[in-house]
Amino acid sequence: MDDDIPHLVTQLFVYNQDKGVIYLHGAQAGRAHDLVESGDQPCASFTTSEKGRCIPADEPVNFTVEYSSVVAYGTIDLLADKEEKRGVLEQFMEKFAPQLTEGEDYKRIAQESIDRTAVYRLDVKSWSGKEGWKDPDHPGAYSLDSTQ
Repeated sequence: MDDDIPHLVTQLFVYNQDKGVIYLHGAQAGRAHDLVESGDQPCASFTTSEKGRCIPADEPVNFTVEYSSVVAYGTIDLLADKEEKRGVLEQFMEKFAPQLTEGEDYKRIAQESIDRTAVYRLDVKSWSGKEGWKDPDHPGAYSLDSTQ
């Protein structure tokens, strides 16, 4: 919150189910960083969603889209420990580039990069989710080209 106004930021994330923690990363500057840095583990919320196929119906009012979504609530803080930050940034590489291998396809994350990157830890206190998916062979279901 920034003066009673929610501050929303779209970021990539990794989720550690064992710890119930969502990690995010970004620059060590800017409004989001300042809000987290100036608070004592301020409350925060997080949301993400996935869109599936379009599901047609006889009447437009009944058209729908497949989806999954989740909203999480908790407290957020900055990681200070350099090795913990490195571990989280390596989790990002594993999630978003699983086909690549450190040392073969890319260099190990430089300490300078870790030092200039803010890594946030959202400790999830509660969450809720919703989803709606159809069978893979659902009649008439179609995907939109994301470039349109």
